[in-house]
Amino acid sequence: RLQAVFTIVIYYGERDWTGPVRLSDMMDIPEELKEYFDDSSLLLVSAKDLKDYDFKDRDNKQLFSLIHDFFYNKEKDVTEILRPYMGENIRRITLLTVGVIVGAEQLIEYALEGEKEEIDMCEAVRRWEKKIAERERAIAEKERMDSVKGMFLGMKKLGIEKEEILKV
Repeated sequence: RLQAVFTIVIYYGERDWTGPVRLSDMMDIPEELKEYFDDSSLLLVSAKDLKDYDFKDRDNKQLFSLIHDFFYNKEKDVTEILRPYMGENIRRITLLTVGVIVGAEQLIEYALEGEKEEIDMCEAVRRWEKKIAERERAIAEKERMDSVKGMFLGMKKLGIEKEEILKV
């Protein structure tokens, strides 16, 4: 029994597809072989158009939905994009695939952490929110310390003694 072979191109670019749509568009076929050549067309799947497609498979539905959400919400941070998925479990490989396709390092790192097959998105979003808050606190603390250091150095340049500065 022969197995069918066909080409599926999953396109996840921002612009519409302008590439080849038939096998012959990608090859130079000698004239004498053209009658033997199976010039099949590609099955072109554009990830951006599949957001609301009714996939029967949960993983495919999540994969294309996440790809779409990341491409069309680039101005948002990861937690904002993932918040609608809270309450769902997403397979680690699905999250990793999305991270690689959309170039989201946070998603890749998170997918590679832990050992569970599925990731509880409520837990994931909470962890990301906590990391963001910690990072923002660290940045604010560094800015505060830089400001204090700048004031200290400025006062020292003005000739104010260290003991007097420490009283302030």
